[in-house]
Amino acid sequence: MKEIEILGLDDKQYYTFRELAVEFLTNNPQLHDCALEPGEAIQGRMEGLLMNAWGGDESIIAAAEAFEVQIYVHTPQGTVTKFGKEQKNKQPLHLGYVNHNHYVSLQKEVI
Repeated sequence: MKEIEILGLDDKQYYTFRELAVEFLTNNPQLHDCALEPGEAIQGRMEGLLMNAWGGDESIIAAAEAFEVQIYVHTPQGTVTKFGKEQKNKQPLHLGYVNHNHYVSLQKEVI
């Protein structure tokens, strides 16, 4: 799968990352309302994440905590949302949020 190669994750690591997002949702019920679309059930979101459905803010928050990195999400309108805590020895990651439904990396490719 090309996306996995771009992220530098093998199949097992990719699935483990999705499990992190589900574990984060399980351990943080106060975030359930902001993680869900209108009419969506939390159980359905967690099952979807484990079956390769698109993630959202909950997955970004989980990644920031699990990998101890701050993540900035930029919108075309110029809004920037920060997830995670600032880390002294790590550069933050930058994502773009496009068309209200897709995240893209804004990192420069290192060759």
